[in-house]
Amino acid sequence: MFGGIALVVGGVVKLLVPAMTPLLTAGLAVALGAVPLIVDLLRELPERRRARGATMGPFAAAAFVLLVVGGGTAYALSWTIDRITGGEGVRAQRLGQPVEGTLGPLSLKVEKVEVTDNFTKVTFTAVNRGAMAAKVSVVDSCRLVAGESEFRLDGLFDVLREPFFLDVPGGAEVRGTFAFPGTPEPGRTTVTMSCGSVSWTGSDPRWPGRDFVGRPLRVADVELAPVG
Repeated sequence: MFGGIALVVGGVVKLLVPAMTPLLTAGLAVALGAVPLIVDLLRELPERRRARGATMGPFAAAAFVLLVVGGGTAYALSWTIDRITGGEGVRAQRLGQPVEGTLGPLSLKVEKVEVTDNFTKVTFTAVNRGAMAAKVSVVDSCRLVAGESEFRLDGLFDVLREPFFLDVPGGAEVRGTFAFPGTPEPGRTTVTMSCGSVSWTGSDPRWPGRDFVGRPLRVADVELAPVG
């Protein structure tokens, strides 16, 4: 029962407070799960003292299960949720200034670059100034290039976390965040965000498709602030 309480508490706390670390989540789960164990111990302790040959073995075993099984499970659950959702606490804000890239009537403005222990989160606004609807391929298409390093959205957890497509209807504005696995080096000053596949539906006489169909959507020279 104590291990089950720790597991439930760990999952609920992590979902309510995504930035909480796995270690802290496990510690809180064990602390809350220990409450019924302590209450039970205080209730039975006088009787065990009077009973000849009574030991504290059952309570020690329950405490071991709570600490190892409950705490360990809560830690593993929190770690997995972090990897799936990208909900780790932000360690640094790295964007020097907002920068924009365009492809035909579609523009993508990078407004925030945040790094966690394992992710680089890029917050952006996509604006479609034309009448054609744009569909930007995300999974296995969008990437963040930092020198020789390239962070791609093609892993199992990326597929679970990110949308397969970013839909930007004609005349619409869409805001979102991509969590790229990996982080640029602390001294890296620029990165490039690129999505290699954009499809279009509809027509707009102001924007001849031959000028941009088949080209990637890129935001080059995203300036980064160095971190210590």
